[in-house]
Amino acid sequence: MLDGRYRLIEPVGAGGFGQVWQAHDPKVDRLVAVKVLTGDGSADHDRQVARFAREAAVAGGLAHPRIVTIHDFGSAMHHGRPYAYLVMQLLPGTSLSALLEAGPLPLPKALYTASCVADALGAAHEAGLTHRDIKPSNIMVRDNGEATVVDFGITKGSDARHDITTTGVMIGTPAYMAPEVLAAGIFDHRSDLYSLGCVLFEMVTGRRPFTGASWHLINQHLTEPPAPLRTLLPDAPVELEELVARLLAKVPAHRPDSVDEVYDLLEEIHDRYFGDTAPPSRGADATSELWADGVDEAYALLKERFDRCFGDTVPPSRGADATSELWLQPDEAAEGGIFPLHMTAHRICRACATTGDETRVLDCAACRGKGRVSMRRTLTIRIPAGIRNGQKIRLRKMGAPGKYGGAPGDMYVTVHIAD
Repeated sequence: MLDGRYRLIEPVGAGGFGQVWQAHDPKVDRLVAVKVLTGDGSADHDRQVARFAREAAVAGGLAHPRIVTIHDFGSAMHHGRPYAYLVMQLLPGTSLSALLEAGPLPLPKALYTASCVADALGAAHEAGLTHRDIKPSNIMVRDNGEATVVDFGITKGSDARHDITTTGVMIGTPAYMAPEVLAAGIFDHRSDLYSLGCVLFEMVTGRRPFTGASWHLINQHLTEPPAPLRTLLPDAPVELEELVARLLAKVPAHRPDSVDEVYDLLEEIHDRYFGDTAPPSRGADATSELWADGVDEAYALLKERFDRCFGDTVPPSRGADATSELWLQPDEAAEGGIFPLHMTAHRICRACATTGDETRVLDCAACRGKGRVSMRRTLTIRIPAGIRNGQKIRLRKMGAPGKYGGAPGDMYVTVHIAD
């Protein structure tokens, strides 16, 4: 038992920091992953503990399905030795580094994995954070293909209190580090894009863009261009080769402007070349109702639905974007955090609207005489610290649903700060 609560079951990983264990938390009866750091009282140990605390604070504040969830952080004594530990979501699946030991990934899987990482980085960047250590061992891939980003221990934020690096110490993994990081220790969101480019290159080719040891590797990152993607993988789409080249640009300004742009390009390439390669699967059974004034209208409506579902003339279309507003107090805007966003939509009441009978509308129990039914939902939205009045937050795929299988639209939330 760790700290009198977590029952360690078996080790599932190890590194320079210590071990990761599968464990059981009897307090909430769930399996968790516990990262345990063994203490020796040295100054380096103190820095590692600070890194643990940083990871707990940073990742714990990012509510995103593709970022590992942090549950707890603490320290304990065992047989006279101090232990720091971090309790997090137990992720099923395999690390990307383990998957790559068998060779490159199929292109559709590589593109989807990269888009998952880009989606996670989008949430971090929006919160003003740079991950700084994007690499295959920090990406977990589940059996359903979903990828999750882990290890936010060396994340760089705008708050100087969060910077635990030491002068003269290289923080990160050189094989995936951007030139400006290796040359001058400069980190921003574009250095994460470079690391993502290295990972994407490795996923589709089976090799890193640069190999070597020590200063030879660093010199390659600083001065040598990577091999064009299609010289190693002739079947790769031209657009993918161009995207990888932009991500691996030596000059940060020559890389994409944002990770959102990268995400959109990855999805566009996937849909254009591999959108119909997924194996067919039977959909779930469903029920519905049809309201019509007479047999003729019912026939027309049924025919329209049939054509939508089974006709080959109606292409899928993306849903419309939506807008909303969120009001914050000045202290809430300054500190940031996770806030509820209450949404209300209305639709015509089908129980009474098709009858044309005003009396029935007034007596309708479903809508209580209003002629329409309200549908409410509550979303949680991450607001970065220091957000400005009038600034917009983008919630990807939270807008109107797409038609005929098309992707949902996005939602743009305008933040208002009370005077």
